This record gives sequence, C-alpha cells and structure tokens, in this order.
Amino acid sequence: GVLGKLAAEKGGVGFTPRRSALLALGVSPSDAELAVLKDQAKDVNAPVRAAAVLAVGISGKDRGLVLAHADAKTERDSMVRAYAILALGIHPDPALARTLAAIVEKDTDESVRGAAAIALGRVGGKEAVDALSALMRNRNYPVLSCYAAIGLGLTRQPDALPVLVEGFASKQVNILTASAVGGALLGREEGAKPLEEALANKNHPILREYAAVALGKLSPPGASARLA
Repeated sequence: GVLGKLAAEKGGVGFTPRRSALLALGVSPSDAELAVLKDQAKDVNAPVRAAAVLAVGISGKDRGLVLAHADAKTERDSMVRAYAILALGIHPDPALARTLAAIVEKDTDESVRGAAAIALGRVGGKEAVDALSALMRNRNYPVLSCYAAIGLGLTRQPDALPVLVEGFASKQVNILTASAVGGALLGREEGAKPLEEALANKNHPILREYAAVALGKLSPPGASARLA
C-alpha cells in the first residue's frame, strides 16, 4: 500500500513523513510490512531508525530487535535507545523489570534513564517502585526525579504513594508538579488525605490542579464529596 511504499523509502530526503508512515505500520503490520520496519531499523538516519524501532515495539512482534536497540553496546544513538526503551513499556513484561531498573540506576544518558523510568513504571511491581523511589529521592537529577514521579504513578502500587507525597513538599516546582501528576496516575484511595491537603495548598495552583484530577479519579461517591 501507500504507507508501505513511503515507509520503505531510503535516503535523508522526506524522512519526516517516512517516520509517520513507519509508526502507522506498527499498529498491525503484515509480515511484509514488519520486514520493512526491521529493514528501516538499520537506517543511517537516527530519527528514522528510532521510529522503526518504536513501530516494531508497538506491534509487539520482535522484542529481541527492540532490546538490541535499547542496549548501549549495540545502539550508540541515545534518541534511538530512548525510543526502544519506551517501546518496551508498551507491552509490559515483569521479566524486563531488572533490565529497566538497571538502566534507571546506572545509564549515563539522562534521556535514556527518563525513558526507562516511564517504561519501568508501566511494568510495575516492587522492583520498579524501589528503583523509581531511589531515583526520585536523588535531588542531584531534578529532571529524572520528575520522570521517576510519573513512573511511580504508572505502577499503581500502594508503596509508591509515600514517595509521591514527599514530592508534594518539594521546593522545586517541576518536582512538585510531577509528583501531583504521579498521584493522579496512581489513582489510589489511600492517597485521598494527602491529595486533599495538596488541593488546599493555595501557594501552588498547578499542584492544586493535578490534585483535583487525582481526587476525581478515585471511586465515587467519595471523590465527588471531596471536590464539592
């Protein structure tokens, strides 16, 4: 089809529409289209390569290829690695928790670690909460603390809540906001009290906004009564 032909193009000209075609093919590729995606995962253009790897991840049909591009030993471009790691979180597998936790803890590239934090959050479980909690509490990397907060929310684990509540008291607005977003994603009834307190904090309107969203996600009628 037209998408397949566009996705199969070579060279640097017009690579933006080619990336869009690659991503579209990833939704439900035929065997021939999957072959195109795998071929484009070798492209010299990193943005094209990244889109192809993400598309393969979306398809869920070749985790080995995605893992290879997530590994610094086989893929040098950090953007491609970040896309590959995000792709691993699309179809969460608990077996990947240790691999992703190691990237979160030790990788030298911030964008890659941030992507791993999101993917690890989608995988969930104790190992994810432990790794993301440690990252969020490390204030040497404020941007990564934000990714960790969002990842903690994605775990939907009760043990993530106390760490997110710590973030509500942060003096750094970005961490405070990310913690509120994490609380909204967590959507746990146990978080009602700290979220109510955040909602009453008139010094931080962004925190109040996300606290309201988080409370709205809790099961009614309790949530509606809190917001009244």
